[in-house]
Parts: sequence; structure tokens; C-alpha cells
Amino acid sequence: MSRSPSKSPRRRRSSASSRALSLISVVVKPTKIALELLDEGVVKTEISIQNNGTEQILWKLQTTEPKKYSVSPTKGIINAGESGTAEIQLLKLYCEQALSDARSGAANVQRSTKFRLQVVRRTGEDLVVPASPADLDVAEFDERWKNVVDTNGKAAIFYEKLQCVFVFPDDIVLPSGDGQDTAISPRRNDRNDATDSSDVKPLVGDSSSKRQQNTGGCCVIS
Repeated sequence: MSRSPSKSPRRRRSSASSRALSLISVVVKPTKIALELLDEGVVKTEISIQNNGTEQILWKLQTTEPKKYSVSPTKGIINAGESGTAEIQLLKLYCEQALSDARSGAANVQRSTKFRLQVVRRTGEDLVVPASPADLDVAEFDERWKNVVDTNGKAAIFYEKLQCVFVFPDDIVLPSGDGQDTAISPRRNDRNDATDSSDVKPLVGDSSSKRQQNTGGCCVIS
């Protein structure tokens, strides 16, 4: 009785790797962000976005928990060979809540949040890079982003998954093995750990802006 030839397993194509920022020479650091929680408030931290490519890029920052963070700016433009930054801060109310939960021994203390940086390469003429984030022409930015995606599809969007991990004060010792990431030292901010960002949402962003709109249950400030 002859055996039928065994089929070689199919290779699954990774859509994530095919849209990695490295393919367009964009580097974001760190990809694992340490956010230090303090009783008197929370230490701000920032990410840097370096455009080592030959074209201008447009970027947006998103998170799974947009109402808990102040981020400035939430979107921007970076010319070829230049860099930009985004500052991230957990709002005081949620910082206090995380510390209180940890000290009271609550189950499933939150220890991290997922972020995602999305990038598209501009089409047509370069946009004017504003002197400050507050001067960004949001309408023009959004229109150009839409045009890029409408023309080239979602494959035009490249991204990097980021994770913001809480660093608790020394007097708080959290149990391990609850399925969440343990706190890390701020000095270990450049670890490159991937995170699943399937539920990442548009960010409630720059606290200096007051224009809000409702988008499917998620408040977006442009």
C-alpha cells in the first residue's frame, strides 16, 4: 500500500512583520517604556521617533486606554533625516488608583498599557512641519493621512508595538504569576518586547487641546 506524499506545512505570512517600521527606516525608542508611579504624582516619560528614510512621514500614537493618559503630541510630521518626540503621562487619578490597589493587595493590579505608533509615508508635496505641536494643521494632516490610506490601502500604514510598564515605589512588592508584566527599572527602557495591540484605540491626546469628537465609544482629541 503506497503512502501519499506528506504535505509540507504552509507558511503563515506575518502581516505585522511586513509592516514593521524598520522597512521604512523609522526607529522608535524605547519600545518598552518604564513609567514611574509616585505618591506625589507620576514621572513623565517620552518616546523618540527617528526618520532615517528619504521621505517625510506622518505619525499617530494610539493606546488601549486613551482616557487614562495625557500624551503630547498625539500626531506629527517628521522630515527625512530628522526626529520627533511624544511625551506620555498617566493621569494623576489613575496613578493614585494603581498605587492604592497595589498597597491594598487587590487582585489583578494593573501594571502595563499597550501603545502603538502608526506611520505613513507622505504622498505628493511635503507638508509644512509646524514650529511646535500646537501649531499642527490637524485638518490638513488628517486629510493627507486619509488620502494615503484611501490610495494604497491599510498596507500603507506601518507600525511599532509599544508597552508602557508601571514602576512602583520600593515599598510595594507585587506578586508574580498573575499573567501581567512585572515592574521594571526605568534604566531598562530600551528592551524591545512585542505586545499584542489588536485592541489599540485612538488616543485621548494632548491635554492642551479642547476639541473633542465621539468616535465609536472612544473620545478623540485632535
